[in-house]
Amino acid sequence: MGILTAKKSAIVLAGLAVLPFLVFASSMKRIAAQIDPMKLQTGEVAVVGETFSANGITAEVLGVCSVSEEELSCWKPNGTRDQILSKQVGDALAKSSNDYLRTFQFRYGMKNRLLVMKKSHDRQTSVGYVGPYFLPGVSYDAPGWKDNGQLISQIIPQSIDEAMVETRFMIGSFQKSSTTFPFRYQVVGPNLNRKSIPFKVGKFSIGGNDYVLDSISDSPDPKEVGRYGSGSGNKVSAVYIKVHAEKIGDPNSILTMYPADERGRFYAGTNMKDEPIFSQEFGQLMGDQAQKDIQAQKDNIVLNQKDRFDVFAHMINPIQFDVTSPWEKGVLSSRFTVELSKVKTLDISTQKRSIFVFQNIRLDPR
Repeated sequence: MGILTAKKSAIVLAGLAVLPFLVFASSMKRIAAQIDPMKLQTGEVAVVGETFSANGITAEVLGVCSVSEEELSCWKPNGTRDQILSKQVGDALAKSSNDYLRTFQFRYGMKNRLLVMKKSHDRQTSVGYVGPYFLPGVSYDAPGWKDNGQLISQIIPQSIDEAMVETRFMIGSFQKSSTTFPFRYQVVGPNLNRKSIPFKVGKFSIGGNDYVLDSISDSPDPKEVGRYGSGSGNKVSAVYIKVHAEKIGDPNSILTMYPADERGRFYAGTNMKDEPIFSQEFGQLMGDQAQKDIQAQKDNIVLNQKDRFDVFAHMINPIQFDVTSPWEKGVLSSRFTVELSKVKTLDISTQKRSIFVFQNIRLDPR
């Protein structure tokens, strides 16, 4: 009765291997059940008025619009009708040569609305991802504001001292009985807590969270290929890793990982021989290629693509792990496009996400 056979042992070990994922998935389900999107969540900041500024970002909700085949009507976030905004949005849609800009995904039987917002970015301030935030564990199909991805207008700065300003649409579908719904906007700050750790299987902690680097390989797991990102089935030099979050102390701490050498210097890309190089050399190759492209344009000649330094093909992108991501569910499978033997350490850091909530945005005019 007390003997553990090899078969039983394998079953037990397999169960232990998936235990962290099951615990995380279970906790995410409990979180989803407890979340009320209408209420301010722990750590969120309520926006006073219609504007906030943080990390060089200023965001403002201009208003909400209703669009039909006969009418476009807009109002301020408090429900006061706004004829000026109605005209601006109508003109932007009518005059656009981009048919996609005038196309919105509406849901049948729902109260469909457009939210118009303006964002400016001080280019002297480093910042990560900026955009709408969807609560973790809540279905993406649930009511809420999502980025439509279309700009109404954009002011591109002429110098580093000027801010980039853009006005864009968010789209939302809500229950017909809903009268208000908040808009959550996230600003991810610059990299913090940077340090170097050995590149080996094991535990590490940073930014209030505990992680486990579960596996390292020079070939993808056939069952995981789709999770490694675009082109992960291609025959290129790459390092495939799997990481899971063991303990989450700060869900708004986003992990960033770069492959690095034995001295902790991270690789920014590869050269024309596909050898990993550091940021200074990579930047030099980028600059040299830009000069060649400018000269080729002046001379009206086409460069041989095989001889060009393709920045995107040679760039080594960092791996980022957001423990709240509904797609990753607390387990991340990803890759670095660099030869395994070249990676000796990991350059890790965190980015702090701040979530600002525009509350009580009215879905109908007064």
